[in-house]
Amino acid sequence: MRKIFLLGTARLLYRCAELLAGHYGTEAVRILDIAPTMANKKYAELYSVRSGGKQELFDLLRGVSEPAFLLTVNCPYIIPADIIGKPELTLLNLHHALLPAHPGRNAEAWTIFSGDPRGGVTWHYLTADVDAGNVLYQGSVPIGENTTSLSLLKACEELALDGLRRLIPLEQLGAGVPQPVTGETRQLHRLREVPGDGVLDLDWTAEEMSRFLRAMDYGVLRVLGTPKLRIDGAEYQIKRYTIQKAAAGGDTRSLSFDQLPDALTIRDSGMVIRLKTKKCIEEAYHG
Repeated sequence: MRKIFLLGTARLLYRCAELLAGHYGTEAVRILDIAPTMANKKYAELYSVRSGGKQELFDLLRGVSEPAFLLTVNCPYIIPADIIGKPELTLLNLHHALLPAHPGRNAEAWTIFSGDPRGGVTWHYLTADVDAGNVLYQGSVPIGENTTSLSLLKACEELALDGLRRLIPLEQLGAGVPQPVTGETRQLHRLREVPGDGVLDLDWTAEEMSRFLRAMDYGVLRVLGTPKLRIDGAEYQIKRYTIQKAAAGGDTRSLSFDQLPDALTIRDSGMVIRLKTKKCIEEAYHG
């Protein structure tokens, strides 16, 4: 029986482990948790859970001497070439976008910010090139006018589990569908990159502002930090926002500084965006 290693973190890692254990048994599943939490301690009695630093976990994988699967789920690490090239390992990766669109980090946010009509997940073979391996499964959901990065992330979690169910048994996986890679035009989103550099541009249309705010919105997770805006050389944090449809005849663009720095209302193209703001420390922005 092949061992199945799952490398990554967060709840989805353990939900994938439960799904695989239901088919292969708990003794076949090995969880390598990059950032264990108290909430996941209960799994230690059911599964072989190993945590540690990056090199420690990589060394464990380097020591695999029999055929095994490695699934990376919510894994922020770049897997070293010597592990990718191990003949004993079949490597699969979960990506939260419909590849080839939006390879790299925080793909939910880039999907929304770019105005894509649909978001989703891709299970694919893991290769030396980031998010470029042959596709094994894709599932998608529509991006609505209220979709945020947090809500899309939650939807992607369910799509990922559905996809994994369809891929079991892993031993019967084929070569997959070749992943189109567009060379230099393929934009890889890196860890420190944030939509709009994290700053709302008052010259954007209301639709563009809506996409920015919803892309930055991971709820309490604050994955991309707090969005900001700049007015007359001063910088403000956007603490809360609402987006509503305007009443009939509300297409005329206007900005209303209700109680600056406490509130700002933007009306444009049948949309009303209300922002609750807080002025940043004066030294934070110098124009």
